[in-house]
Amino acid sequence: MVGRLLRSFLADPRRFDIFGLHRLGIFRGMIKGWIADGELSLNPYPTPFTKKILALSTELDWKINILSEDNIVINFGLDEERSQLVFVFLAGTIADTHIVQVSSPAAKLSDIEGGISQELGNELLEDNARATNFGWAIATSKDSDLLVATADLALETIDVEELRAAVLNVAIVADKMEERFGLDNF
Repeated sequence: MVGRLLRSFLADPRRFDIFGLHRLGIFRGMIKGWIADGELSLNPYPTPFTKKILALSTELDWKINILSEDNIVINFGLDEERSQLVFVFLAGTIADTHIVQVSSPAAKLSDIEGGISQELGNELLEDNARATNFGWAIATSKDSDLLVATADLALETIDVEELRAAVLNVAIVADKMEERFGLDNF
């Protein structure tokens, strides 16, 4: 029903527009991204990556925001007071395997008092050596360098439990580190 209504709107938006907004072309472009294969879709960038992550997230009842063909963000609620941003993106290909990186920022380096000290640097390296399900990295964003918790997965074999574990792991350790710095920015 909704799909038919949207297709009807795309065919002639003036039928539904009593305010004359169709001339702005706003609605047509917005709604075209929502229709895929004749059905209503929440995926404005249908690629194998976005389709798979959307399907797995739907099974988990997670609301995601697909930013582009290779970038998805989840605002993951940890409890009543804290939440954590988790980014899921297509990082590249190694030997015909597409690598999905799940990462969560803990802090801007500029927000860490005294920067990353020798002691903190050693602690992060020790975590990287011990942890089997996440690692620490420095990521560069448009605005600043970030300390992020990260995990890599293979797109071709990822399943619901593997995605759940990766998202939970990076969100929890990043939030604990963020809290340690007295921050709640992500």
